[in-house]
Amino acid sequence: MEEELRQKEEVREQLSAAEKRGIQLSGELEELRTQLEMSERQRKSAESEMNDAADRVSELLASNASLTSARRKLEADMHAMQVSE
Repeated sequence: MEEELRQKEEVREQLSAAEKRGIQLSGELEELRTQLEMSERQRKSAESEMNDAADRVSELLASNASLTSARRKLEADMHAMQVSE
């Protein structure tokens, strides 16, 4: 009888410890989910910024090419005017 009571008490203690551990793990899981969601939002934001930067680089490259072409034309025109003088 005494052994049986001791075993029941031990089982109750194990159950209580398991329940506490379950609650702790649930809290950790929720925290990890929150962190994952936040990381996902940050990743999407970074991707958007990267795409915006890539678009801006493309615009600047096109502008640079256009300005380089205009400069070459002006240089050719100046050279032509100097030769004709």
